This record gives sequence, structure tokens and C-alpha cells, in this order.
Amino acid sequence: MSSNSLIEKIKIIARDDNKEVLFLDPMYNDCLIGFLTDGSPTYSFKKIISTLMNDDQSTYTEALEFFDFNVLGILHQKEGFSMPVVVYDDEV
Repeated sequence: MSSNSLIEKIKIIARDDNKEVLFLDPMYNDCLIGFLTDGSPTYSFKKIISTLMNDDQSTYTEALEFFDFNVLGILHQKEGFSMPVVVYDDEV
């Protein structure tokens, strides 16, 4: 299933359940791998780090630091949404 199809399916689930869903930045749309039963989008850690390394020409360590501070750090500040979940799959 394409990332656009997943996003639309998640939005439908959220609308049907009267929930608001928080997605990561659109640059991570190709990292979307599915969703939980409550509609929370799930993303691949491996794909996020690879995206950061490829798009920003970052090293693994730089991509990991960016992810920790700018992605995970932001998520902890949001309340009242179906939060995105990052699945720690295989190492990059």
C-alpha cells in the first residue's frame, strides 16, 4: 500500500472515531509502514534515519541526533492527538 493510501485510510479511521491524528513531517511519508487499531500512524525508524542520511547527507550519528531532538522531542510536547509511533526495526 502506498504512503498516500495509508494516510487517507488513517484519516478516515480518525474521522470515524472523532480523533485527531498527528503525522510526522511529510518528508517522512515514505517511512510510513502502517497504523495501530486506534489510527495512530506507524513509521519505520530505519527508513526515517535513511531518509535523513540521504536527504541531508548526514552521517548516521547526525541523523540519529536530529531524529532524537527534532522528531521525538517534538512528539513529547503534543497532547490530545493520536500520536505517531516509531517502530524500531532493523538497524540502518
